[in-house]
Amino acid sequence: MAAMLFAKDAPWARDLVAGESVFFGKEFASFNDIERERVLGVPECSAGFATWLCFDYPAFGGQPFCTVALDAPQLDVSADMRVYLERMARSRMGVYEVRAVRRDVGLTLYDLWAKRELEVNEKLATHSLVRFDVIAARLIEGPLAETEMDGAVYAFNQEDARALLGLMRREWKRRVKHDASADEDAFLKCDGAALINRYWVHDVLLRPLPQMMTTDGDPLELCKVVFDVRDEGKLRAALERDAAFEAEDRGYSWIEPHGRKVLGDLVLSSGRLVVETMSRARAARARELLESVAGTALRCRLVEHESVERALERRDRRPAPARSREAGRSVDRELEHEVVSKFLTEHYRKWVDAPIPALGGRTPRHAARLKSARPALVVLLKELERAMARDKSEGRPSIDLGWVWAELGLSEHEET
Repeated sequence: MAAMLFAKDAPWARDLVAGESVFFGKEFASFNDIERERVLGVPECSAGFATWLCFDYPAFGGQPFCTVALDAPQLDVSADMRVYLERMARSRMGVYEVRAVRRDVGLTLYDLWAKRELEVNEKLATHSLVRFDVIAARLIEGPLAETEMDGAVYAFNQEDARALLGLMRREWKRRVKHDASADEDAFLKCDGAALINRYWVHDVLLRPLPQMMTTDGDPLELCKVVFDVRDEGKLRAALERDAAFEAEDRGYSWIEPHGRKVLGDLVLSSGRLVVETMSRARAARARELLESVAGTALRCRLVEHESVERALERRDRRPAPARSREAGRSVDRELEHEVVSKFLTEHYRKWVDAPIPALGGRTPRHAARLKSARPALVVLLKELERAMARDKSEGRPSIDLGWVWAELGLSEHEET
């Protein structure tokens, strides 16, 4: 079927170009080859587009390709495959909040459009999803009439989910205003899925990282200055005499003399001194300072700069290291969890009465009393719950924030 769908000489080739514009947005046509490859190389986009073209986009006389193909006498598929394709043709993408995860069994999802809970028979995703994650996914009827997930899955945070649902609702109201007979299911099946993809591509996948700056106002970069050490004794003596450096376990910290701000870290090992800073300006200052105080005890070998974006891309491509049984931890895990959990509990007891920038400087307790601010507070709490659930699933210390909801008189089911 895929070969039939994407054949360049197919009579519906023009419809596919139009479908690409709908699914990825008109601006997608102006993307260069690298940008297009970046988008189409993401499984969510490539799989999502193919599925949408096959089962949702009414390009062929007002019918999706699958519906037309199933009526074609030359389509030779098994009875089981035909049943599967018919189920897919009846399905659509939706936006769901994860309400419960039962490992290797299934999920409880809350349909944020229809405002109803669904039990989903799903095993693989129970190993990666946590409570209050938000996903866009295609739910279909399974062979035993149970609900299953199939196809691409898009991940959103709570704030993006709120913005996406607002966009979809505004578009639906506009559609009804121009056509009172508009069908909601048809809108969600074709236009809703396209809106989900366009938002995810342009506002999540391609969203630029915020410009990060140091407290000095310089662009944030990961910088290293590497020195060959010619006289370690002389170097150590020079560092210990200078108030700008403090001895640490692995080397020294470079400290701002008056504000006590840490400007960089120095690691001395195997005849090398490596200085790590968070900006080019600091790297240059560190080199000048060290050459001044240590003189001939060292010689600069190289200076490296790497953007935060590049470092994140490199980290994402790196395979996760295998965990040893003890994972190199010397601190007793139970004690660590107890200490961190106590700290987190005390932090959030103070947090409910602390001004929060995300709430416009209001305290959570104040925001909970304001109808206009409650939705943002609910979103913020759900993000905190997501983080705690993720930490718990990965073996890190976490706490239950249920008492915060109760303290503020909030419910997770409130409209956001």
